[in-house]
Amino acid sequence: MKLMNLFLLMSVLFFCTGAVSDKESNPLFAQYLKYTNTVTESNIKNISSLYFSESILESGAFETDEVKFFVFHDAIQKVFSHVEKIDKKYGCLIINGYSGVQNPYSLRLTFKLEESGWLIDNVHWYLLDESSEFKGISACN
Repeated sequence: MKLMNLFLLMSVLFFCTGAVSDKESNPLFAQYLKYTNTVTESNIKNISSLYFSESILESGAFETDEVKFFVFHDAIQKVFSHVEKIDKKYGCLIINGYSGVQNPYSLRLTFKLEESGWLIDNVHWYLLDESSEFKGISACN
């Protein structure tokens, strides 16, 4: 019984440590996941300052009917891969995935480190013909 409790404790610690180190080693993807779990078309205007940089907020993008564009995560139903690159106060995240009808997409998000954390500073969609065209880290340049 003691052995089983020890095994259970070690398993829990292993999974907790893995979750923490993944967030630390992939802070942009962690921010993206937080965004996808929180933002909807109905709440994006109210919480946009939690996820978008000052330059996007000041552009007036959230004052138009095109605010649906910023609920971009709805298009990718299944994430195939992701890669990120950070250079001091700027970062780039590439997410490759599929729509609900299996169309391949790549999404490039550039981030800026501001006082409140990593905020999305630019969004670029790649609508692909096939998954062999998925983007890599070179799309961040």
